[in-house]
Amino acid sequence: MHLKRKKRGFPAPPFKASGRALLPCLLAALLFIFLLPCAGRAAAATTATLGGTIVTGANTESSINDGGETITITVYGNTWVSDVDSNAAKRDLLFDSMVTANEPEQWAKVIAALKSKSASNYKSVISYTYDPDPYTVTITLPKLSDYNITADQKVTVNIPPSLLEDSGNPVSTPPSFTIKADPQATITGSITKATEADIVRGGKTIVIALTNAKWAPDIVTTTSKRELLFDCLTTTDQLAEWAKVITALKSTPDPRSVISLTNDSTVTITLPPVQDYNISSPQVITLNIDPSLLQSNKALTTPAPSFVIDPATTTADYDLMLNGQSKSQIQESDIKNNNNQIRITITLKDNSWATDVAKTEAKRDLLFDSMVAASEPEQWAKVITALKSASDPSSVISRTNDNTVTITLPQVSDYNITADQRITLTVPSTLLADNYPVDNPFTFTIKADQAAAVSGTITPSVTEADIVNGGRTIVITLTNATWAPDIATNLTKRELLIGRFSAIGDINQWQTLIDAMKAAAVFTRTSDQVLTITLPPVPGFNLSGEINVSLTVPGSVLSGSDSGDTPPDLPVGEAFTITPVTTQTATLSGTITQSTTESNIVSGGRTIIITLADDTWAADVASDQTKRNALIDGLSAPTGTDGDKWNNFRNEIKNKASTDPSVVVRTSDKVVTITLPPVSGFDITDDITVSLTIPVSVLTTANEPITVSPAFTIYAIKATLSGTFVTAPPDVAAIVAGGKTIIITLTNATWASDVATNQAKRQALIDGFIANNNANDSEWAEVKAALKNDPRSVTRTSNTMVTIKLPPVHGYNITSGQTITLTIPKDLINGAANDVTATPSLQVGSAATATISGTLLPSATESDIVAGGKTIVITLTNGTWASDVATNQAKRQALIDGFIANNNRNDKEWAKVKAALKADPASVTRDSDTMVTIKLPDVPDYDITASQTVSLTIPKAALVGSSADVIATPSFTITLPVFTSRGTLEESLANGNLDKYMETLPLNQIYIVVPKKYINTIAINHTALGDSSVTIVDVLAEPEVASVKVTAGTTERTTTTYSLSGGKRKFSLGFAGLSTPGDITVSVLDSSGNKLQSDVTRKISNGKKSYTEAPQTTLEGSYNLYKLMTDNTLLKNILKYYSLDDLTVGTP
Repeated sequence: MHLKRKKRGFPAPPFKASGRALLPCLLAALLFIFLLPCAGRAAAATTATLGGTIVTGANTESSINDGGETITITVYGNTWVSDVDSNAAKRDLLFDSMVTANEPEQWAKVIAALKSKSASNYKSVISYTYDPDPYTVTITLPKLSDYNITADQKVTVNIPPSLLEDSGNPVSTPPSFTIKADPQATITGSITKATEADIVRGGKTIVIALTNAKWAPDIVTTTSKRELLFDCLTTTDQLAEWAKVITALKSTPDPRSVISLTNDSTVTITLPPVQDYNISSPQVITLNIDPSLLQSNKALTTPAPSFVIDPATTTADYDLMLNGQSKSQIQESDIKNNNNQIRITITLKDNSWATDVAKTEAKRDLLFDSMVAASEPEQWAKVITALKSASDPSSVISRTNDNTVTITLPQVSDYNITADQRITLTVPSTLLADNYPVDNPFTFTIKADQAAAVSGTITPSVTEADIVNGGRTIVITLTNATWAPDIATNLTKRELLIGRFSAIGDINQWQTLIDAMKAAAVFTRTSDQVLTITLPPVPGFNLSGEINVSLTVPGSVLSGSDSGDTPPDLPVGEAFTITPVTTQTATLSGTITQSTTESNIVSGGRTIIITLADDTWAADVASDQTKRNALIDGLSAPTGTDGDKWNNFRNEIKNKASTDPSVVVRTSDKVVTITLPPVSGFDITDDITVSLTIPVSVLTTANEPITVSPAFTIYAIKATLSGTFVTAPPDVAAIVAGGKTIIITLTNATWASDVATNQAKRQALIDGFIANNNANDSEWAEVKAALKNDPRSVTRTSNTMVTIKLPPVHGYNITSGQTITLTIPKDLINGAANDVTATPSLQVGSAATATISGTLLPSATESDIVAGGKTIVITLTNGTWASDVATNQAKRQALIDGFIANNNRNDKEWAKVKAALKADPASVTRDSDTMVTIKLPDVPDYDITASQTVSLTIPKAALVGSSADVIATPSFTITLPVFTSRGTLEESLANGNLDKYMETLPLNQIYIVVPKKYINTIAINHTALGDSSVTIVDVLAEPEVASVKVTAGTTERTTTTYSLSGGKRKFSLGFAGLSTPGDITVSVLDSSGNKLQSDVTRKISNGKKSYTEAPQTTLEGSYNLYKLMTDNTLLKNILKYYSLDDLTVGTP
């Protein structure tokens, strides 16, 4: 039955029958149909209805944005095709059947979203169940945030027949639904195409239409609402200008002339004229309607509408006239020779000139300055200056009428351009009646007159050295003229051009250059406008003064001269300048600059190469004895012992050069090479710096000597001592122990290869060490003897380094310090001319000691530390503090860390003192080489329970040359405040004394004294043996315990015998026949038989039982009552091991 109903497309029956009721119904229906006339049996027309939330719900623009709206389409008299949902083409056809006539682009977003989402999951947007309900399709709209309509949108569903099972029976009347636009405002009216000029003139309308909202009925008549609406029109740019418009609206005498309420959803604002409205860029005006202006008093949620006001512009016509004729360009000569015949006329459209544009100087000058040159602006500036400085301004500018201004260019005879010049005129809008910029600047060209200009490497100036060297170029560039084709090949024309160069100055040298140019200059016709002349070298060119060169290009060397129509000469004027050289310099190179030592001078062969710049050597500098010797004498050293040795050596060079021409050689015009001869006895103790002064007599162009300083250095051979003997000077004990090293490093020399292996050389080196300037010092002789007896004590570590390691010297014993110096025999150094004294000297002294004094000593109280201000003065004997012991953070902190309390480097309370010292860099001062003062800062939380003994070990890093840390003496003690014992804590609580103390004293001045525990553990091992038993008692006690007494019932036993266990004393006693349960009592006594602590009683039980009587960390000390009572952990721990009767109370 379902299949028949689907196939025929009839609507489903309104009920479902079962079994027995169904047959009578069918028979009745068939009979009814049979009895109907034939015409009555025709198929009914298909109709469709809409349902879902699109009909019953809010159905607004916002609900479309949020998504989830449903559209239910039900057909009657037909059925949907079975795959209307699953077939993409049919599904999309159904979506496309939903159309609208207004703002279709917005509804198209909905359709696109439906198609897109259904492509991946069609069931999420379309629901259709062919069986059992083939009549209804449900469409669920997806979320669509950018759907935005400005008016209600009617959507019609035109169901395609192809989507119906009976396509021949289409839907007769398409159903539709309407989506309500969110309340919003739109702006229309003539304001939408307004410019700045429209605002100035007024009359533009702003039509504000509401959709699905209504204006307050009194928006026009109530002043506050009317003005609030005006204020809703805002901008973020050029605020002051729009404010003028709002002010004009509010101040209009008759509000009806500027605002009207057309209907309850439309307001029209008509702008009044705003004469001074002036914007420089487009201005966006946005409408944000205040809710109070609407009947609903609800804010619009849609985007605020806006409009744009564009700046106004002006168009101008221009006319450039010469002698009354319009021109597109003028000549350079027209400017030079013109007689007020060049005029520029500017005619405005839709605007007019300021009335005083020609009369007010500032406006006049502004217009002149608006004419700008694209090239050679300094030349055009001459024209502008002439315009501004005209004695009669009316002769250069006139305002012919409201729209026209004429500028007349004056004569400017010194106007001179080298290429065509483009001038652009942009009229400033401030010179116009309406300040609207001109949108079409005027451009014209001034064509350059025929001219010639000189450039190239010859310009703007060269030196005489440049002329001597040759290669400089003279580039002559023509403007609006052409070189003769044969200018480079025709001798007559070349020399004619050369002859038109003229000079002022050293004429004789100038003629030398002219002659050289005629003989050897290279001419190149680079192009029709460019000629390049390359100068040849001119040896011997030497100026006595500056030469200024000018040029006039003769017309006879230009194109056209051969035809008989000779072009005019082209004057260049000053072309270039040739100056005498004043920057002559010289540089030195050669092997002399490669770390030359005194040994190299002795050996000879070093070269001194002198290279000139901006000058050349005299041709006979090497062959003429006088000039040669003058050059050698120019190599000088400062006077003195070593300098005089070099200065004397110069005579050796001159003598050798007189017979050997290879000593001084003129290698080239720029280079002289001097090769040093060997010399004996050249011996210096310090480096020599040699300077060079080259005399004028050996140079070509220089008028002053050339100095090179410094020129080179001759290095003396030096020896430097290092090693642990230097960095940590030894005391007697260190010499006796041996192991110190002496490293001898040579500078500018090398050790003899066998200095360590050759016995004679090795011993000669050792003998070079002398104590206290006494070569026979008996104690130091012990050291030298030990060194000589051990061949391994001297090692040649490298070519420049020898290391000596001192062996033990058991017989060494001095009562005062020794200073050891070393002189190295020259035979031990390759190439050395004399013995070398090493630096620095070595020191041997007794061990340093340190003494502590200051206001903190001999003892201080806890309160002294809390308050701060006490000093610790550390004075060294036979030692020196490091220079930066107080300023170097690492050394300062290392010194502070040298203080240790109670031999415990980690003591918590003293750590607070050290932390405070480290936090204050000023706490440590180095008063002298031997004295340092430490000033304690306040340490408010310093709180000790027993006296502290503080000692100091000075780290060797804080000292100069110390090989070991130094223990300072004496140590000092920090004590608790003095107080009197007031009985046990148990008694003080019982008799009320503790309460009295608390009433009269600060809590931190009442002390609870915790005594030391001398019994650490008690172990009882009770074993039954037949009818009796054996009991062993082990007592682990402190070292102060001399004997232990154990009492069991009436039996008392004492022992002084113990074994050691972890630094403790272990006492053991035994009993037989003790019964359980029972007790034993343990007493501990010192060597005098006095009890050290209260007795301890413990139970005996079968087996082994161990009792801990003392904490792992001692609790011994004096605690102020406040600290003890507020530290629950501490109090609990004390009461675990002590009874109230063990504790005593103390007060001042």
